[in-house]
Amino acid sequence: MASRLSIQHRLPLEVIEHIIDQFADYNVDPDGRAHIDAESLKACSLTCQAFLPRARKHIFHSFVLIHDVDVYLFANFIHDFPELAHYVRFLYYVFEPSHTGNPLIPAAFQRLTKLTSINLVAGSKTWHDVPRALRTPLLNLIRFPSIRYLRLEDIYNIAPYELFPCPNLKELELSDVLLRRPGKPAVLEVQDCKPAQLERLQIEGRGSQFVLDMLNTRDAQGNPVLDLEQVTDYTVYRITNPTDFYATEEVMMQMPNLEKLHIACSHESSAAELVEKYSLAYINLKTLQLGFDLLGDDTLSSVCTLLRSIKGRNPIQSLQLDILDSYHYIPNHKFKFALDKKLSEIEEIFLQPSWDSITNLTLEIIIPEGVEDGLTSWFNHKDQLPLSFKQDLEDKIKDSLNQCFKKLSEKKPFKFDYVIEDLQDYEDSEI
Repeated sequence: MASRLSIQHRLPLEVIEHIIDQFADYNVDPDGRAHIDAESLKACSLTCQAFLPRARKHIFHSFVLIHDVDVYLFANFIHDFPELAHYVRFLYYVFEPSHTGNPLIPAAFQRLTKLTSINLVAGSKTWHDVPRALRTPLLNLIRFPSIRYLRLEDIYNIAPYELFPCPNLKELELSDVLLRRPGKPAVLEVQDCKPAQLERLQIEGRGSQFVLDMLNTRDAQGNPVLDLEQVTDYTVYRITNPTDFYATEEVMMQMPNLEKLHIACSHESSAAELVEKYSLAYINLKTLQLGFDLLGDDTLSSVCTLLRSIKGRNPIQSLQLDILDSYHYIPNHKFKFALDKKLSEIEEIFLQPSWDSITNLTLEIIIPEGVEDGLTSWFNHKDQLPLSFKQDLEDKIKDSLNQCFKKLSEKKPFKFDYVIEDLQDYEDSEI
C-alpha cells in the first residue's frame, strides 16, 4: 500500500493545497467568514506535516463568540496555542462587561494581529458601560491596519472618533449604532491620519447620523479620516423618520461613484424621492434595489413615476423591488389586477430608448409568516403561512408573467424573476 507521504511526491504542493481549499467556502456571507467541512480539514491536517499549514488556514480562519462559554474557550485556546492566533481572519463577538473579569480575553484579542474582518455586537450594556480593560483591546482590533471589513450592531453611546484611525477599512456595516454626542465634530490627536476609503457601506436603522459624524471627524492637522468617494455599493435599510431621511441625504451626497444602490424605506415615496433626487449624480449606477413596507397601487405607481423621472440618467441594467405585504394587500381580489396593470406599465417604460440598458427586473414579495383567520398577520407568529396560500399567490404571479414583458423580450434579451419569501427567511438572508 502506498504511504501517505508518497502522495506529496506525486502531486505538486500547489495542487494539494488547491484540493484542501475545496473544503472551505468564503462566499456564503458578505463578511468573508469561513464555512468549512471541519472533519475533512482535520483529516487533511493529520495526513502529513506538509498539509498542516494549509488545513490550519481554514480551520482557524473564523471564530464566532456568542455565549460566555464560547468566549472563555476561545481565550483559553489562544493562551494555550498563541502560535495559532495569526491564522484568525474573521471574528464575530457579542461582548459583555462581565468578560473583563477574565484577563485571558483581552490578552487573546491583542494577539489577533492578522485579523481582516470583525463583527462586534453589544450584548446588554451601552458602550461606555463596558470597562476600559475590554474596550481598549476591542478598539485596537478595529484600528489594526489589516482590518478591511467592520460591522457594528446594537452599540449605543459610542463616539465615531473612537474607531479611528482605520486606514485600510473598505467595507463598513452599521446596524442600530447610536452616537454618544450627536452631531459634535471631533479632532483626533493622531497626526497625518490616512483616511479610510470605503468601497461598500451598509446602514441599518439609526446609523446615518453616525456616518455623518465620522465624515466630520478630523485628525490633528484638520484632514478627514473617512472618504466615501470610492464607494460603489451603498445600502440603507429602515429609514423610518425625518432625521434618518435627511442624514441619509447628506451621506448620499458624498458618493459620486455608486454602481449599486439599495434603499429600503417605511414608505415608498421616501425611497423614490432619494433615488430621483440623486440619480443625476450617479452616472455609473447599474443596479438599483428598492424596498417598501407595503404592496399596492401607490407603491407600484411610485415605482413607475420614479422610472419615468430618471430615464436616460443612468446605465441601469438591473432593477429589484422588495415589497413587504404587511397590510394584507395580497389576499385582496384587486391584487392581480393591480399587478397586471403596473407590470404592463413598467414594460412600456422599459420599451423607451432611454431604458436600453435594462436587462433584468426582479420582484421579491416578503410575507409575514404568521396566520390569523386565513390572512397574514403581524400578531400571530406561531404558525407558518399555509402552503395553499403561498401557492395561490404564486399562481397569480405566474399568470401575470404569461401576459407581461412579451414585447420587451422580443425586442432584446430581458429577464423577469420573482421570489416569494416568508418574513423570517428574508430576515435570515440579510444577517
